[in-house]
Amino acid sequence: DAAEEMAAGDLDKSVRLSEGGEIGRLAESLEIMRTQLRGSLERVQRWADELETTVQKRTAELRASNRQLAAVTAVATAANEAHETDALIRSCLDVVLDYTGADGGAIRLFDERSRQLAPPLVSGDRTAFPCVNDAIDVADCPCGVVAAEERPLYLDAAARADFSPAC
Repeated sequence: DAAEEMAAGDLDKSVRLSEGGEIGRLAESLEIMRTQLRGSLERVQRWADELETTVQKRTAELRASNRQLAAVTAVATAANEAHETDALIRSCLDVVLDYTGADGGAIRLFDERSRQLAPPLVSGDRTAFPCVNDAIDVADCPCGVVAAEERPLYLDAAARADFSPAC
């Protein structure tokens, strides 16, 4: 009965035989084989589960990379099609907004002579940019600090709460 269930793929039922001799040794061998086979199948299933998780993770990473590559390609295409600086920046900004799903965006250029950020080129919803017509001193805006110092600016939560940019 147990041997037939093993042959059918059911490895949960133990092979028990109280008889000694040749039949008893055969039953013991079947039980050892059942236990080892069950352990092997469990390991294979764990490996399959781990592989599936890895494949899903790598697929998500690949999709994200493909989206980024498509966005960079779209920005490069927009940049190649524009012949004036403002048109180039606006085209690139439109592509970035399209790919990010943002409602609006602005780009300010840094004027090294005046140490100010020029009035922004804005695309999309302008309500988030109250200073759209103003040049801003570099020290009054996180973007200005980044532009002037040519390095990233990291603001922790406390610094962001204390900082009230002019833009």
